[in-house]
Amino acid sequence: MPEAHNVEVYADLWCPFAYVGLVAATKYCDELRNRVQLTIRSWPLELVNSGPLSKEKTFANASALRASVAPELFCGIDNWSYPRSTLSALALAAKANDLDLDLGRMVSMYLRHRLFEDGADLSSEDELSAVAKQFNLKRGGNDLLLMEQEYAAGKRRGVKGSPHFFCENGAEIFCPTLDLSRDPQGNLEVVQMENRLQGFLQDCAES
Repeated sequence: MPEAHNVEVYADLWCPFAYVGLVAATKYCDELRNRVQLTIRSWPLELVNSGPLSKEKTFANASALRASVAPELFCGIDNWSYPRSTLSALALAAKANDLDLDLGRMVSMYLRHRLFEDGADLSSEDELSAVAKQFNLKRGGNDLLLMEQEYAAGKRRGVKGSPHFFCENGAEIFCPTLDLSRDPQGNLEVVQMENRLQGFLQDCAES
């Protein structure tokens, strides 16, 4: 079997747009029968914006996505324990990446599921310790450094935002799953562009 082509995606953990894109990308990579390996890297908007994401704005964006293009997602946002920070959670995912990229992807997606579907507080030490135990990870003092190294690599590559996909063949695409705009009243309008993501991943698989 030919070796899988690696696609790296830089994404924030509590960005609902990235969550929709990563769920779709994971599903399509499975359909490509291991011809593409998805690697999820840290792009912490908390550092980009010099502060955590607003609970109200994140809830509004997630609700708009659930109402328009992802009715099966975001089951946990109505009663969630909104995290104060996601840097430690991203650090846990980066630790998993450092050990094994498939493990890193699984941890990254599980953390997002816990946040958006279960309403879990990803700033809780008890929560993160439970996730680490589930995936046989040992949390350490250098985990934040691993996350910061992923973020620095993203800046060098010119990441535009969350999510931004990079293929081994040099192709890249920002937020391929969704076309976002605002109506005159400022309400979020979403058009799903899943074919754009599928075409990008298919090209990566064939490169």
